[in-house]
Amino acid sequence: MGTSSVSEYLLEIRLNKSQPNKLKDWTQKFMVTKPVLFILKMPFEDKDLPSTNKDGWFCTHCAMIEGALSINPHWLDHIEVRRIDHAKPRTEVIEYLGKENQWLPVLIINDTENLTDPKEITSYLANHFGGAAPHP
Repeated sequence: MGTSSVSEYLLEIRLNKSQPNKLKDWTQKFMVTKPVLFILKMPFEDKDLPSTNKDGWFCTHCAMIEGALSINPHWLDHIEVRRIDHAKPRTEVIEYLGKENQWLPVLIINDTENLTDPKEITSYLANHFGGAAPHP
């Protein structure tokens, strides 16, 4: 597939009606049946910013999400969590949001809605699936 996002893939399907199975393929590849949360595997190395110690880095935003998941383990029944490498390009994220939108963490709620702020992500999860929410 030569496209980089859901919208580009759908446009390709509309323009090339000679391949009816492409829509079925798209549904299997991109259909979000439950929210997908992308966070970084930690600790990680950053080739552009060497670590100040031998233990690497962690992302403060992703660490907040990991903490919220640890006290709300039932959220894992309602979302799909994908821990991915720090290095770019982040192919899995690009498939959903395009090359220019690789910021993490990101919660993809559906094909038109996503959240990147960790407080908004954890508030959304608490409001929709119960459990402890971030303190205002």
